[in-house]
This record gives sequence, C-alpha cells and structure tokens, in this order.
Amino acid sequence: KGKPNEYLAQGWQSETAAFSGQLQRSQQFSDGAFESAKRLDQKDVAAQIAVAAAGRDALFGACERVKEQITKAFSITSRHVTKGNAGNALASCGEFTQAQSIIAELTRRFPTDTVLNKILLPLVQARIELQRGNAAQAVQLLETTRPYEGYALFQIAYLRGQTYLDQKKGMDAAAEFQKMLDHRGWHPTSPLYPLAHLGLARAAQLTGDPARARQAYQNFFALWKDADPDIRTIQVTNE
Repeated sequence: KGKPNEYLAQGWQSETAAFSGQLQRSQQFSDGAFESAKRLDQKDVAAQIAVAAAGRDALFGACERVKEQITKAFSITSRHVTKGNAGNALASCGEFTQAQSIIAELTRRFPTDTVLNKILLPLVQARIELQRGNAAQAVQLLETTRPYEGYALFQIAYLRGQTYLDQKKGMDAAAEFQKMLDHRGWHPTSPLYPLAHLGLARAAQLTGDPARARQAYQNFFALWKDADPDIRTIQVTNE
C-alpha cells in the first residue's frame, strides 16, 4: 500500500475476490486499482482495469455498473483492444446495438488484426446470437476461434459450453467445461474457473450422471463458500 505499483496488488486482490464469488470486494479493489493507476498517469493501465471490471460485472449480472466502467475506460483511451473488450462486456448485458457498433467500427479500422477479427468479433457475435436464442449459430461463430482459445482466457470455452447447455448437449458441454478445469494455467485466478465446475455439474445432469454432477457441485460450493449471497447471474439453489 502506498507504493508506486499499488494498483498491481489491488488488481490481483480484485481477481482473487471475484474467483471466490465476492463481487463487492472485487469491485472495491478494482475501483482502487483504477484510481491508483490514474494518479500515476498510467492511462492505458487504468483503462484496462476499468474495462476488465466491466467484463467481470457483466459475468456476475451487475450490468448497471458496466456502462459506468466502460465510460471510465473510454474517457482515458480509445485503444482498439480496450474497445473490443468493452463490446464483449456490453454484449453480455444485452446491449447489442452499442456492442455491434463498437465491433463494426474496429473491424473497419483494423481489418487484419488477428485478436480483433479471430477472437473478439466472433465472441461478441456469438454472445449476441445465444441471447437471441440462436445457440446453433453461436456455436458456428465460435469455430474460427479454436486456435486462439488459450489467449481468450476461458471465455471461448465457457461460452461454447453455455451454448451446448442451451441445446441440451450435455456431453459436448461437459467437454468444454472439463477443458477449462484441465487448463487452469490459462488464467489461474479467473472467476470462470469455479463456474466451470458449475457448468460441468449442469452438463452431468443432462447426461444422467448424478454422481459426477454431485461432485462438481461440491467442488463449486467449496470454492464459493464465502461468496456474496446475492449474486444475480448464478442461480443454483433449486438444482
């Protein structure tokens, strides 16, 4: 605390709090990290912190904060990766028009950017199609991302698993969530890692494997034993 790189530690604390399902603590730490980086005139770092916070809040269903975080990021920088990640967060919260506008602008400006065109664009489009009820189209859009899944830090595998759950394809969904559990090194502190246990439990239910489902639920609850009780996007009490 009080050191020039304080924002780094606060960022790590924010990630680990989110990993444990503690959204409020995670928000407090990321807000502190943003202010620390901004005070040091680390503009790109501050923008990345804000847009990462938007993605986390979208995952946890705190969509009322997403636009606030994106506004903070855009007030500092207009870097294309920051804007692409902002589009991803907006798509997660159903803000399709704004998300598509951001992605359309970026692909027009950077037609040869691999990260943008092979990862962020199909990820955003797939999120939109899934929320529109077009799970099969979402899976198809994600096919081009397979060579880059490690870079995407679980997001692609998790979204593909969700689309398979939506289609009631339990075995396919289980394979995606198990892939995340087998490759934790892609992003050791990602909140998507514990959620992969939850996804695996739901997939096992679909395949008629109650023992596997029970074990996966137990693993999830062990990781989230200190989670906030009011996280809106994760409904498990009736399962």
